[in-house]
Amino acid sequence: AVFFAEHNTNTGNTILRVCGNQVGLGAADVLSRNVDIAAGVFDIYFGGPGDVLPDVYTITPFGEEFVGVADDMPGNTSGTLTAFDFGPFPGNTPELGLMVITNGDRGPASRGGATKETESLLFARPGGNVFAQ
Repeated sequence: AVFFAEHNTNTGNTILRVCGNQVGLGAADVLSRNVDIAAGVFDIYFGGPGDVLPDVYTITPFGEEFVGVADDMPGNTSGTLTAFDFGPFPGNTPELGLMVITNGDRGPASRGGATKETESLLFARPGGNVFAQ
């Protein structure tokens, strides 16, 4: 893979960062081009099938409906999460809400540290549906 996948040890979260120019997107596509996404993984460690997104999803570069800005918070502290709702972007798959990953990188001696129950938090859209886990 030419993409960087962020996956801390013992976490249930994998974040795949994709560079737009490696998939044929350029500056002209920002906020103007709908992109269909289908994803799946194969579990080579345990030899079984991995997770697969159940559908194809459509996104637009920088066309997020919800954007969160949070303080950088070390463990056992509190801070503020400010969420902005820009409304649905035309052509995008409806968003479920805002997901916050709490299992952050605190340097080479301290990676992650969130509990399984709190390593990602979903702030769901009021009245919206979320995927069953």
